[in-house]
Amino acid sequence: MIAPNAVNHSEYAIDRFWLVNAQGYSTKPSGFLTFTYIDNEWSAAGNVLAEANLGAQRFNDGAGLWGDMWAVVSSLNTASNVLVTPVFASSDMFAAWTLSDINDPLPVELVQFNADCQNNGTVKLSWTTASEINNDYFDVQKSFDASDFFSIGTVAGNGNSNTINYYEFIDEESGTAYYRLKQVDFDGKFDYSDVVVASCKTDNFEIKAYDNFSGFAVQVLANFSDKVTIEIVDTRGRLIASKSVNIIEGMNNFQLDENISTGIYFIRLNGEKMNESLKVFKR
Repeated sequence: MIAPNAVNHSEYAIDRFWLVNAQGYSTKPSGFLTFTYIDNEWSAAGNVLAEANLGAQRFNDGAGLWGDMWAVVSSLNTASNVLVTPVFASSDMFAAWTLSDINDPLPVELVQFNADCQNNGTVKLSWTTASEINNDYFDVQKSFDASDFFSIGTVAGNGNSNTINYYEFIDEESGTAYYRLKQVDFDGKFDYSDVVVASCKTDNFEIKAYDNFSGFAVQVLANFSDKVTIEIVDTRGRLIASKSVNIIEGMNNFQLDENISTGIYFIRLNGEKMNESLKVFKR
């Protein structure tokens, strides 16, 4: 299973899920669920879960994410491969379910993470979670090159939650910078979010970037000359390609012909007189 922050946790879930629906009822009943599975579904190549730690985990239909309810188990018979849940209310039972390791359940579900320039010269970082499991805190991290990150503050998490939670953090120093979240559990385990960028400077140049199928076209309108490095960086901060160019006064057009997979990238321009970044989508 892939969480929205692109961290793969499928190794902690069995290779099966169930759709539990109510049909033919005027009033949906309450009850317990019995899940049966085969050994190959939890011991498949790549899985690292422990069968003795299996618990039921529900899908959050409202947010479209796993993690709405977790570690649900009343009894587990590993010899006969049967897991029985406690009794659920009718409103809790009818959904999609899987079995995951209760010590490593599917993670904090990050719905969105944004960095927005404010009129007062600050940057507002905002993010939303659909569910949280053992979430101690968020370490808010910043970088000027999308590679070397440092902490600028922490925000307390909500521990265990299956409701929507909203968070904010204000960076008092604006400019062009990259941000990510390090989500830390109570046991010290952690995951990173995708990287977001804020470009809050007002300078004497304008930059545009386009996907033109063979790569990216970059257009720079400047009233100065500069030697600039154009870089393509993915949302995890990894450098995909780099090209050195000379910016002259007026309109400048550059082409980066790279074999790049479909996805979201940052076009980063670094020079003595400019330090700017744009988010682009490669089709």
